[in-house]
Amino acid sequence: MKRDADIEGTFELFANSGRTGPVCSGYRPGHKIHENYISSGEHQYINSEWVPLGGTADAKLWLITPHVHPSSIWVGREIEVSEGSHVVGKFVVKSVLNETLLCTPDSYNPIWAVPPGLE
Repeated sequence: MKRDADIEGTFELFANSGRTGPVCSGYRPGHKIHENYISSGEHQYINSEWVPLGGTADAKLWLITPHVHPSSIWVGREIEVSEGSHVVGKFVVKSVLNETLLCTPDSYNPIWAVPPGLE
């Protein structure tokens, strides 16, 4: 990506997810930001190029359209990671780098609605 990452955290690739192999930096799964909205994003793994099945890695995450998800991420949030309808892992947020995304758990709305200005 040609911009700064949106989020830093830890990615865990589940061993029993239905995947048959590891993932590498550049991986673009879906991320369940809201109950009714999954956003694509790109992972870059910090200390390793690969994450094996059942493994974890520190990672940077670029959401494809972060401006569509204002006030939806906080430190400690666990984001479901999927490939189609299969949940393959989770991303635990350690740092929110894109201020547009930042919120607290009590101010988060789990149902996505079109943000002002995007109608």
